[in-house]
Amino acid sequence: MRSLHVLLFYLAFPLLLIARQQPPPVFKVISLPAKLNYNKDRLTGELSKASSKDDVRSVIRAKHFPPSKIVFKIVFSPDNFYWWTLNTGDKKEMEDDHIILQSRNSASLNFYTLSDFKTLFRDTLVLFDTLAVKLSLHDEAYPDDKFMFNNRLVPLAGETLLITPRLIEGFNTVTITNGGNPERQLAHCRIHFLSREEKEEMRALLKDLKDSQTRLTMTEKAALLATYIAKSYGSVYFPQLILFMELNEPS
Repeated sequence: MRSLHVLLFYLAFPLLLIARQQPPPVFKVISLPAKLNYNKDRLTGELSKASSKDDVRSVIRAKHFPPSKIVFKIVFSPDNFYWWTLNTGDKKEMEDDHIILQSRNSASLNFYTLSDFKTLFRDTLVLFDTLAVKLSLHDEAYPDDKFMFNNRLVPLAGETLLITPRLIEGFNTVTITNGGNPERQLAHCRIHFLSREEKEEMRALLKDLKDSQTRLTMTEKAALLATYIAKSYGSVYFPQLILFMELNEPS
């Protein structure tokens, strides 16, 4: 029996040694809303002794911040990290574990068939700005100027539908029809336009990627941001994400 204990000790010893050598994660504040009126670097400094999420929660809860969302970066090594959001007003939290989710990078801005509506407008579609959809349907049964979002007429510029924040204002979900055949539902989804505060959150994440992940390509950075957006808001329209990144890439 003693020999078995000795054998188990020698087998477990390397694992114990590795566990002891594993440093605690570093918690860095990536995005802190301006309305909290608190310095991001100062808060990061106050978390320097935190070794777990519970430690972080204790620090944040003690400050009695108004309801908002703080984004942290939990770093184990330069290439091993993830983003974690903590909502100060409730217990809802979200982690990004770098699972790359499919984004709508294949959805065309030019609609040739009615099924294109269902391809793009499904589940929750996340937009940064007005979405312009050129119609190439040429279907007399579905006139270009009679497409409706919840019976609200979609603005038309030439052959282009303009999906604006005002169009979906007051709606949680959107049902798309056409006045030429109102009984047929073309698509049903939620559309989420990122707010000014949420765009600032995206800029903070983009800056973090530029500062800490210098070897990543633009596409790889976009994939990480798309994953984060998918878990926070919904499936992002990828071309708008790329444009946002190009316009906001920190110099």
